Amino acid sequence: MYHGTSDRNGLGIAISETSRNYVIAVDCISDRLMGVKVTMRIISAHASQMGCAADEWNSFYEDLEQYVHSIEDEEVLLLGGDLNGHIGEEREGFDRWHGGYGYGTRNEEGQRILEFAAMSDLVIAKRQFRKRKSHLVTFTSGGRETQIDFWMLRRRDRNILVDTKVIPSDHFAAQHHLLVMDLKIWP
Repeated sequence: MYHGTSDRNGLGIAISETSRNYVIAVDCISDRLMGVKVTMRIISAHASQMGCAADEWNSFYEDLEQYVHSIEDEEVLLLGGDLNGHIGEEREGFDRWHGGYGYGTRNEEGQRILEFAAMSDLVIAKRQFRKRKSHLVTFTSGGRETQIDFWMLRRRDRNILVDTKVIPSDHFAAQHHLLVMDLKIWP
């Protein structure tokens, strides 16, 4: 499933043929935010790039917060995407939502991601597992490596999280590396 414009932004959520029968709803919020309700809600998000105007960042987070908080409490919620911020290695002040295994140094955008996670009680899935560097870096450009793509889920549902990992290949996209989350949903 894809949602976006032909000239600038777009995002998608891949669902297997067998799982398509379980799709209940598709929510297209904007060209930077969409969701699919299966037996759970899967949200794909793409934050504005660093350096964009503050009103663009604020608009994205207002939409994201409103959408996440509109989802019923009993639903499992998975949020994944390019959030364009560095949350860094340190948990400092965010122990309940940041697992402590990460990459780099926190920046202002990363601080906002962590504040959103805390406000929404979402854990950052990637931070729950110790990984080698090649399985932490989600974005490379001009010789720089960073981690700006994340999976999040409700803290109360973290027991379904088996693993998260980066597939360190440019086979899927030139700069972004595929970020995979493994879940144990059914016994």
